[in-house]
Amino acid sequence: MVTAVDLDTDIIETPCEGYLKKPVSRQEVLEAVEQAFLIEAYEGLVFEYYGKRKKWAALAAECSREEIDSERFGQLEARISEIETEMSETVDRFPDSELSEAFRGLHKQRTV
Repeated sequence: MVTAVDLDTDIIETPCEGYLKKPVSRQEVLEAVEQAFLIEAYEGLVFEYYGKRKKWAALAAECSREEIDSERFGQLEARISEIETEMSETVDRFPDSELSEAFRGLHKQRTV
């Protein structure tokens, strides 16, 4: 949302993901749009990450290493690691460094 109105707590109820206060430059709008796409990409990675981690945890809890197809389990571990890297790289690309740090705080990288 782009607005000329002074913001107050009413923004809490406003159905928008973010806001810019006028006057805004072309660069500010482009950065806001870029950041929105990056956040969407990050959310998709988080969703995939937790799905893969759940599968990993279920297999690790229920099966011995001998029972697990080691090649497929290794592929799962490799994908989890790739997703962690992609998540970190995506957050690094956020134009807003404060938001980058907030996202880092939400998800700490863990190794499998």
